[in-house]
Amino acid sequence: MEPLAALSVAGTVVQFVQFASALFTGSRKIYNSTSGGSEENERLDFIYNKLSDFSTSLETDILKKRQGIRSVASGLPKDIPSLADLATKCREDCSKLLKLVDRMKMGAHAGPKVWRSFRVAMMEVSKSSEITQLQAHIEGYQKVMVLHFCSVSTQVFPSRENYRCVGSLTVPAV
Repeated sequence: MEPLAALSVAGTVVQFVQFASALFTGSRKIYNSTSGGSEENERLDFIYNKLSDFSTSLETDILKKRQGIRSVASGLPKDIPSLADLATKCREDCSKLLKLVDRMKMGAHAGPKVWRSFRVAMMEVSKSSEITQLQAHIEGYQKVMVLHFCSVSTQVFPSRENYRCVGSLTVPAV
């Protein structure tokens, strides 16, 4: 056997052993869990459910403010429409991620518990890149939303230069 071919075979064997080890470890954790999913999936489920709820609430609040303030001459801060769009995109990606996580719970599969946990672990391994990609998208939306929140807060709340301290109170400067 040529040295390059032997190296290729050895690399493939190592890669297979790593994959099998991750699959076995994941299956064992899922088998022993009470929820039918891995701790990582439970964490993802918790975090992205909360974020999805927050995005939905933010969208609703912004929509109500848009409708209520439309007749007022001052209008909304300029970043509110962008914030609403970001919240919508964030919620949509959270929903996609949560659907993936729900499909990876053991209760969704039939058969003996050992095989169900193996199938869930296999799905976790195969969907990990898709989950990572969705997480990256959501993280990007979050970062931009924080910038918009900062911008809105500076538009809504005047700068501290317009205020002075009187004892323990901060009052508008005259």
